[in-house]
Amino acid sequence: MRKLLILSTGTIEETLLQKIAAADWEIYWADEPGLARTLLTEHKFEVGLGILFSCESERSVQWLADLIVARRKMQWVLALSRQCIDRKHLSSIVAERCYDYHTLPVDAQRLVVTLGHAYGMATLNENTLRQQRELESQYGMIGNSAVMQTLFRGIQKAAEVDVPVLITGESGTGKEQTARSIHDYSVRAVSPFVVMNCAALSPNLIQSELFGHEKGAFPGANERHVGLMESANGGTVFLDEIGDLAPELQANLLRFLEEKKIRRAGGTKPIPTDVRLITATNTHLEQSVHEGRFREDLYYRLNVLHLRTPALRERKADVELLARHFFAKFSAETRTSAKGFSRDALEV
Repeated sequence: MRKLLILSTGTIEETLLQKIAAADWEIYWADEPGLARTLLTEHKFEVGLGILFSCESERSVQWLADLIVARRKMQWVLALSRQCIDRKHLSSIVAERCYDYHTLPVDAQRLVVTLGHAYGMATLNENTLRQQRELESQYGMIGNSAVMQTLFRGIQKAAEVDVPVLITGESGTGKEQTARSIHDYSVRAVSPFVVMNCAALSPNLIQSELFGHEKGAFPGANERHVGLMESANGGTVFLDEIGDLAPELQANLLRFLEEKKIRRAGGTKPIPTDVRLITATNTHLEQSVHEGRFREDLYYRLNVLHLRTPALRERKADVELLARHFFAKFSAETRTSAKGFSRDALEV
């Protein structure tokens, strides 16, 4: 049975309560804030009905208004006198926080219909949020469009095999999250996932960060440094912007893929290393190969599996889903008075 919380500033007619209860509502009634908060703590309500018989007592109006504002996830229906609706504070609450309102005296049958619609809206909102959580929890990304479903299937396939993966896509399309999801759903999930941006460091620093160095390998190398390849042993190394990798480092990376061993700078002993390599680029790597800026043999070694992260303009079917997700997220973090998006806004 559906639960209905009624907040009122006076006594409610028994006939009204009977008609509401007959419509499959389990009624909980509070006429003061302490009891209301207790009921809200002990029960989960999707719908609330506020009844303001009079606006003469500022205190009575305020506690009811405060609870409606605080419980913004509930669908509220307000019943109040015409004089009350003309008050600026209450009219803004009706406009911004309430699903609907009725003027007193209420038509019981119409009110029952409104409460039913409010419950339907609450259920719809909850289902939407649940769908968003399920989609997000799947791979840390939200999307129900065809291109995103293709990406999700690609992630699942890549997670099931232990081979290098090349991810292509524009900046901001989720390439690192895609790589992380592949790692998280693979047999390597219990081991490290490390990230390096090849465009953010000089070739010398990349050499040291990726493969490590021995003490005294170069001026300033005062101690041994274990590189990412070695520290991620058993896990996954994600190299972003792989197209910016210098030619000499491309050769070192190719050697690692062929031998499964690394050599620290200044060292002579090869070190067996078991890592999976996932790379990403926002450029046309094939064009770089044709122009001689990227090794063809390395390209084919890295591109055993290829995934592409689509841009938002290719995901128009996801716009509403994304908008509602971020609205729910930020409205939970702030005290916004907004209730959602108009249909016109979503269709822009």
